[in-house]
Amino acid sequence: MLLFGFLILPFSVSFNSILTQNCYIQIVSVTLNQSSFEIGEHLQVNLVYDLYYDPTDPLGIGSVSVSVHADGNPTPLFSKEITDVGYDINKIITFDISPNDWAPNETGQAGELYVEGWAQDSFGSMTDSVQQQFAVRRSELILSCLPLPSQITYHEIFNIEGKIQNPHNSSLDVPNQPIVISAIRNNTILLNWNIYTNLTSNFKQSVNTAELCAGDFVANITVLESNDYKSIYTTDAFSIANASLDLTVTSNSSVIEAYYPSATNCSVFVVASVYCQGTNHTLEEANVTCQLSNSSILMDYFAPNSFSAVAYAPSNPGNYSINITAVVPNHDPISTSIPLEVVYRQAQISFTSNRSEAAYGDIIGFSLSINDSISQVPISNKICFVYLYNQSGWALLKQVLLDQNGRGLFSWQAQDLGTQDFRFRVAFQGQPEFDYEEVELTIINTRDIRFICMSTLEIIRPSNVTYIVQLTTLDFQPLFNISISLIETSTNSTWEIANTNSSGYATLTWFIDSNYYLGPHDFNIIAQDGMIILGTIPLTMIIFEQTILEIV
Repeated sequence: MLLFGFLILPFSVSFNSILTQNCYIQIVSVTLNQSSFEIGEHLQVNLVYDLYYDPTDPLGIGSVSVSVHADGNPTPLFSKEITDVGYDINKIITFDISPNDWAPNETGQAGELYVEGWAQDSFGSMTDSVQQQFAVRRSELILSCLPLPSQITYHEIFNIEGKIQNPHNSSLDVPNQPIVISAIRNNTILLNWNIYTNLTSNFKQSVNTAELCAGDFVANITVLESNDYKSIYTTDAFSIANASLDLTVTSNSSVIEAYYPSATNCSVFVVASVYCQGTNHTLEEANVTCQLSNSSILMDYFAPNSFSAVAYAPSNPGNYSINITAVVPNHDPISTSIPLEVVYRQAQISFTSNRSEAAYGDIIGFSLSINDSISQVPISNKICFVYLYNQSGWALLKQVLLDQNGRGLFSWQAQDLGTQDFRFRVAFQGQPEFDYEEVELTIINTRDIRFICMSTLEIIRPSNVTYIVQLTTLDFQPLFNISISLIETSTNSTWEIANTNSSGYATLTWFIDSNYYLGPHDFNIIAQDGMIILGTIPLTMIIFEQTILEIV
């Protein structure tokens, strides 16, 4: 031992006696648990030394210090002082290789271990030291990530997050470690995010799917190499589903008239509103089409999320659907429809005569014109049917072809239709565009009648009254089956009705009771053929009381 190199003592002197006379220090052995360490591993120093000084000596003192340096840095990264005194003292000293102390880079970094001991007393001092080399290498981290959401929809935001750990010391934080996260589709990187772990070992990156697209992706999370750690990566698959759309459609009309060549209003204005469910973003990129019959129109974007188009009605009446389809990238296509009924166009008929009254044998002139009810364009080269009402119903009188101005003229000589007025009807059905339309025109039949009856009745109450009326023409021809009514003027109540016989006579009977008011009462006698009133004459009834004459 080194001890015998410095001291020459007689063999008769015990070793203990020598130590009590002089201070002594010797580093017997220094052993490391390994010669090469990774960041985060424990460095263990097994130290054996002999240290003695006389504690009773006022100047007696001694210790052993252990310090670690990096690449010859004079400032120790670790230092520990031991003051245990004795022979063959065994000490195990442990400390972590921390990234705060080392930056081994790719080639590693040299570490130096210094063990120094010293002792002194009144007789002198003594020192001993040992130096050992070791290497510090970068370590490979453990990378763990939270599972990605199983359902991700376009426009949603989700997180890619995880944690990195030192494999040798899981409690060792790894802050500011550079990480690159890539979103890869079809082996093409669409987005990269460069982030760092936070003050612990965690990381998180928010992903806005609107920056990507719908489809299948691979998330590549790579922890970049640093001075202390090697590069490591992991991957995880995720899918972005198409977002759902809401589509509403309105129009300015659900019923439109059929197309007519000269009409200008055969169109319908359609507005479609497209929204993404759960979000408020606009959809200018939407491709919205409007289809009506065999015509498809690309709708115009005119307001946030609103599209419009003018669709033209088919030429044939019927029930149709306006189909709207919205196609938006990264969204599920959506379609809806609204009904459209195409109805026959309406004709506007003007039917006039040069006379408002006529009698048998008169020539009556008629003028007829027909226009489209909305555009007022004349309807030409179509046939109108003119009917006359006789005692048995409507009978076809004439067919009139409209000229290029939509007009037609004709005349008719009045026939003897009895007492009824002359009623005419024009019917128009301009297929296939126009619906059926008809108008009527009535010309008063001026054929005169004669009432043969009393205009005043004097009646003593109570009594039954019989009143006879004869109805004839001006030339005294009897009028048969004409209704004769007795109407009280003040109450407009009907007292009695009778029909004329073949001689033109009608007999009206009624009863005047004893409570009916005395004095004159006004009535009307009305002659009526069906719905046609032929004439009215007044009748005055004077009511008297029965009296008894006394003869003196």
